Amino acid sequence: MGKRIEDVRVLFNGAGASGIACANYYIRLGVRPENLILCDTKGVIWRGREEGMNAYKQALAADTRARTLAEAFVGADVFVGLSIADCVTPEMLRSMADRPIVFAMANPIPRSAGKWPRPRVPTC
Repeated sequence: MGKRIEDVRVLFNGAGASGIACANYYIRLGVRPENLILCDTKGVIWRGREEGMNAYKQALAADTRARTLAEAFVGADVFVGLSIADCVTPEMLRSMADRPIVFAMANPIPRSAGKWPRPRVPTC
């Protein structure tokens, strides 16, 4: 990726215990809070949102115009999926920054490999 951790833009999908804990851990590792967006079933957790909020989500609320998961994907360097399967489309992945890192850790549903875009960088 070639970026310093404080410059990396990270998107989390899933704002349950694991999503919130991982987001806080990324911040402790050096990701700047203003470069982190957290989404839940209602979309982006943004500063000023009232629906479905609690103190843990409020602490991670982003100052962003993005309101949907698709909007939050645009330009993200890292995606951490900790929610449900099949909520991400190939178009969302293509909208990420160059050489993105994707941690797809939601409960998977078997799918055909042809549905997903080819990696932009070699994988290990």
